[in-house]
Amino acid sequence: MLVGAFYLLKGNIVMKRIYVLSLPFLFLTSTAFAGTINLPKTGQTKCYDTVGVEIPCAGTGQDGAIQAGVAWPSPRFTNPDGTTPITGDVVLDRLTGLMWTKNANLPGQKTWQQGLDYVTGMNAGTYPNYGYTDWCLPNVNELESLVNAAESNTATWLSNQGFINVQSYDYWSSTLHAQGTDGAWIVNMWDGVVRGYVTSHYDGYVWPVRGEVTSQPAPIWKTGKTVGYYAGDDGYLQRGVAWPVPRFTDNKDGTITDNLTGLMWTQDANLANDQKTWQASLDYVAGMNTGMYPNYGYTDWRLPNRKELRSLTDYSSFNPMLSSDHPFINLQIGNDYWSSTTYAYIPEGVWAIFIWDGILGADSKPNGNYVWPVRGGQIECSTWTDVISKYNAYVSGQAVWDDVIVCYQQYASMYGCTIDWSGYNYSYDYPESGSVRTSETSMTEQAALEARDAIFGGCDDGSPYVEDMGCSYNCCTCAYSHYVLSEYSHACLDGQYLQNSVYITESGPVFTTLRQGTWIVTCQTLVELSSFSATLKAGNVLLEWATTSEIDAVSFNFYRAESEDGEYVKINSSLIPPEGSPTQGASYEFTDRGMKNRTTYY
Repeated sequence: MLVGAFYLLKGNIVMKRIYVLSLPFLFLTSTAFAGTINLPKTGQTKCYDTVGVEIPCAGTGQDGAIQAGVAWPSPRFTNPDGTTPITGDVVLDRLTGLMWTKNANLPGQKTWQQGLDYVTGMNAGTYPNYGYTDWCLPNVNELESLVNAAESNTATWLSNQGFINVQSYDYWSSTLHAQGTDGAWIVNMWDGVVRGYVTSHYDGYVWPVRGEVTSQPAPIWKTGKTVGYYAGDDGYLQRGVAWPVPRFTDNKDGTITDNLTGLMWTQDANLANDQKTWQASLDYVAGMNTGMYPNYGYTDWRLPNRKELRSLTDYSSFNPMLSSDHPFINLQIGNDYWSSTTYAYIPEGVWAIFIWDGILGADSKPNGNYVWPVRGGQIECSTWTDVISKYNAYVSGQAVWDDVIVCYQQYASMYGCTIDWSGYNYSYDYPESGSVRTSETSMTEQAALEARDAIFGGCDDGSPYVEDMGCSYNCCTCAYSHYVLSEYSHACLDGQYLQNSVYITESGPVFTTLRQGTWIVTCQTLVELSSFSATLKAGNVLLEWATTSEIDAVSFNFYRAESEDGEYVKINSSLIPPEGSPTQGASYEFTDRGMKNRTTYY
């Protein structure tokens, strides 16, 4: 709550008046930027500590917690007509729209050139082609799209999806290395490593693909290759969604937008100014969101996941492996950058990319690498409807309780808020009674079941259940004001009931969802005032204020009371719409009418 104090001169009497400026938050329906493609999720849904032990995801900032990206369809792999079970020789990936041969080892191990020749033979009818004559060797982006970062062995997982003969080894892509034509990119279907390999070696596998679409949930984008050296290579075919021109936009505020993916990156690729352990990197990004470190007006930064980090690569370049016109600064070319995605095969490791040549491999979490924060993209739980859907999935057995907790975390992050879970121990401050209740009981599934109706069902009259206050609890009649963070983002201010949501009190933001306690929400100030004044004008008071930045503000409201402990009354009849942005402020005015003479207002 921002308070503007001023003095109003009335005759020979000076009266101190204090106006309260209330700043509700904007309810976002989506966090996706206007990119050409949407990156898919990595598949990772679990979180791990630095020694590889699985931990609750909530509040960790890891890939398993945020799960950024387009959700995978279910089932993901089907027959070409979308039916299951898979009965034919061709499999459709409904996430990318690509079609693959069901048999992932048709010709056995080959050199890279032999792999190209085999696919050419399929199209000529020399080898089985299953009725299609447009097969090709997949480029590196197409091949990597099959990797499931949640699995310690992607080949085993793919075999369980309906494919046969998937090898836990290296598969050739059609993408030659930028350093020369004697090396090509491979993807290991065991652990998901993406690296270069000598084309003359005889131990790569061949997995033909066909189809090139742009309308699926997560279509594959071009690799950057524009020059072909052999018929059927990536530069010759240039499969995938074309890059926008320009690929990157400098926002002139310390951030860069990738116009291909819609992701926003910090322009400084060494913002933390040092190598950090993986956990320290996650902590640094969390510190950006709380204002501890520069955040350029945004509070939803994260460590990029494996796919987000890879999306920056240009396979026609190296040293660094970014497009030649990129606008980034302080690139640590000879070093690795952390992702937020744990290496599932050995969870003590995490995926990192070597920016010099684009190798995607795993590194040990205690080691030091660089931090490159990102924001934007698609987040699964960006609306209140998403939260309810996740809860319903939990009730029906399609999700676990931790999924609901993670969904709440994502929802709160839409408002630039982070949740302090405090090891699942809760406390609640009751301002009316001055008492504090603390529960040392961990949030178990049983506790969740007991709280279920109160959390999502509320009371019979539609109002929420609140411990020791019961039903018909109207947040606007409390002795303190609330900023409501919910589907009804200004519900309290309009005199409506608070409905099972996040709210913020004068003493701090509170996430009211559990009867035995709360999760504490920390939100950075979203609107920064540069000036505030009041001037007597024709018997009224003209209020004027200016901002330097406005992050996701939905409106301004004014409140005043006739005593310090009195009831604050809203004086504007309608919401005052914002006109600024995260990088640019605005000027406003409002006339306060109908005040009583010789009265002090707070």
